[in-house]
Amino acid sequence: MFCSKCGKEIKEGDTFCTYCGQKVEENIKKEKNFSKSKKIIIIISIIILLIIVGVTIWVYFNNKKDDDKNNVNTESNLEEQKSPIEIGKKYKCTTSYMVGNIEFLTETEFEMELGSMNSEFGITKGTYEIEENTITLNITYDSNSDYNMEQGSNNIFNPYTEKIKIIEDGILEYTNKYNNTFIFEISDEIEEKPIATMKVKGFGTIKIELYPEKAPQTVSNFIQLSNRGFYDGLTFHRVVKDFVIQGGDRIGDGTGSARKSDLMGYGENDEYCIKGEFSANGVNNDLKFEEGVIGMARTDYTSFSPSLDEESYNSGSSQFFIMTKQNDYLDGLYTAFGKVIEGLDIVHEIENVEVTSTQYNSEGSTPVTPVVIESIRVETNGVDYGMPDILEPFDISSLYY
Repeated sequence: MFCSKCGKEIKEGDTFCTYCGQKVEENIKKEKNFSKSKKIIIIISIIILLIIVGVTIWVYFNNKKDDDKNNVNTESNLEEQKSPIEIGKKYKCTTSYMVGNIEFLTETEFEMELGSMNSEFGITKGTYEIEENTITLNITYDSNSDYNMEQGSNNIFNPYTEKIKIIEDGILEYTNKYNNTFIFEISDEIEEKPIATMKVKGFGTIKIELYPEKAPQTVSNFIQLSNRGFYDGLTFHRVVKDFVIQGGDRIGDGTGSARKSDLMGYGENDEYCIKGEFSANGVNNDLKFEEGVIGMARTDYTSFSPSLDEESYNSGSSQFFIMTKQNDYLDGLYTAFGKVIEGLDIVHEIENVEVTSTQYNSEGSTPVTPVVIESIRVETNGVDYGMPDILEPFDISSLYY
């Protein structure tokens, strides 16, 4: 024990501090008082510490609550500011008698393709603006117009505007300048093109993807003839290395065409032809004649008279050719309507068969051993591509009689 007055040690058994004389009872009493005060101070300190910790936790969670509320408000504001249309996705026309789509390429640019199943697609391009539930299309290109700003023509193209109403998320109502109304719905489906499967005897199978949006008349014609068995047993009668392999001639020497009965399954045996779908004939078809592209063959009557351009352009019927090498000369002058997606090696194998000249073909492109098309069938994925609009063939004898 130590003296509470002088701090010196008090020996056991002493009743007084030998240094200052203070009684031991007073030291014990003061020591007990000190211990009691110490406990009170410790308890008070713990209470204060708990209060500080509690206040800190309350402030933290209160601030977090405010932050969460602010985040919710921010997300709500972003949701309100979100564009009512989806950029980069196609809105597909669901109006029964029309096909096509509109795509908002960027936040300011759009492109639309629209047409009936058996007519060429009209293509419009330009910019757009959104105000509430209305989209204003500012059209600067129209494929149905003679002059377009994009073509750099000296003639003036007058831009015009059209309106689209946003009916609800993913559904648009479009009214064109002729007051025709069409419904478009956003589609996540990958558009399946018609696929032609061609089996060539002794060589293998060639698969061709067809493009009805580029050449609807030609594609519907090819589908009808293929699925009615017209091409079964016919040949590739013309093979030119580094150029084309050509087939689909009913006669087999390059002079034959399909008949109306071949196309429709009944009726007249008269031959027919269809409109050429390429730029020189007034149709917007930008498919280039690259390796593997399939095109519609036609007759060139201009060798008889330079004035017979239209008759030449619209003389295709059943004969087709597949490119074995790119040829820019054909672009815009012949109808390209599909491309080989499987079996290009088969095309090149056919390209290398031995050929010779005949009395009907001095070009030296007739295969020595016939290359026979066993069959062509087209999978349309449930889509009815209809019948092409047929034309009467030009009668070359009318030039002389």
